[in-house]
Amino acid sequence: MRSYNMKIRLAVDSEGQDILRLFPKWEQMNADDWDKIHPYWAVAEVDGEIVAAVQLCPSLPIGRIEHLNLKKDLNKVTATKAAHALIKYAEVAMMQMGCKFIAGYVEFRNKPIKRLIQKHYNAQCLDSGSMLAWRI
Repeated sequence: MRSYNMKIRLAVDSEGQDILRLFPKWEQMNADDWDKIHPYWAVAEVDGEIVAAVQLCPSLPIGRIEHLNLKKDLNKVTATKAAHALIKYAEVAMMQMGCKFIAGYVEFRNKPIKRLIQKHYNAQCLDSGSMLAWRI
């Protein structure tokens, strides 16, 4: 088994483009919008490379964690470890900001992530629908 060094931390503004490229349809987004991302994104870094990211959306009483994206060619074990570590990091960050509850959208393609959150955090599925986005 390959050993690696995973680090979970807040992203800095200069890493916006790296986070953008983790999105499945990143080509459809305007890269110029990703210059100011700190302190709203946490990243998982393996051997100096950003391999996963999640958006932190603090609000009271319900904080949100959104857009958990993983590098496409990440092996299953590393992907699971990165997702779990980022979610835990986000949970601690939200608690420190005063949030009492966390909500988040998990895409249908991410069923393993949904199961991980339900199992380890006792999360409940509240609803399903479509995530819409528009430029302002």
